[in-house]
Amino acid sequence: MNSVPNPQFNFSPNAIQAIENLRTQFQAVAKEKSGAVVVAWGTSIPHDGSQGRSAIVVSFYTERQMVDMAQHVRVIDGLEVVLFTLPHNYSRFDGKIIDYTDEKGFFLVSP
Repeated sequence: MNSVPNPQFNFSPNAIQAIENLRTQFQAVAKEKSGAVVVAWGTSIPHDGSQGRSAIVVSFYTERQMVDMAQHVRVIDGLEVVLFTLPHNYSRFDGKIIDYTDEKGFFLVSP
């Protein structure tokens, strides 16, 4: 398997702003304060058997969950981040920038 042990990636200013907007929405409904940003690679699986879509998924751990996740946190562009994905997806992130637009959501670009 061709995997990168600790993929290095960054966030664009647009992605950071979108994450902070999501954090505000999260805080409005969550019973706990948000902790680190969770960045994952997710794949939808349609019920009709058609081709699923893969994309970056962004969420948050709560502060209580951070007790268990603290060892996995790294600071990237000022954000506390946990990359939550399978090792075979590490190469998708390595050397890339996570960007954001309203049309595309979060996506990876080469610098």
